[in-house]
Amino acid sequence: MAVTASQVEEIATWCQMTPDLTAERQQARRRFFDDDDPRSPRYWPGAGDHHSRPRRFLGWFMFDHERPGDDRPAARAARALYRGAAQDEVPS
Repeated sequence: MAVTASQVEEIATWCQMTPDLTAERQQARRRFFDDDDPRSPRYWPGAGDHHSRPRRFLGWFMFDHERPGDDRPAARAARALYRGAAQDEVPS
């Protein structure tokens, strides 16, 4: 069984909205966008617009951001949202 597009959206929404990850999301966002760097960012055309920046961050946060214990937010979301085989399909 493969992860469906609607499941990815559910996982993304959970990762973006769950209060349990608020502080971690904020810290990860600072790291991802390097808010402490005084230089202005230079994005590829279309990569720095209002819609793509949050989506790029969320994708990175879900699948690449490592939490303590080598756990990723997408895996945590899958455990919260699904049971059985659907839970096993999400990359950890």
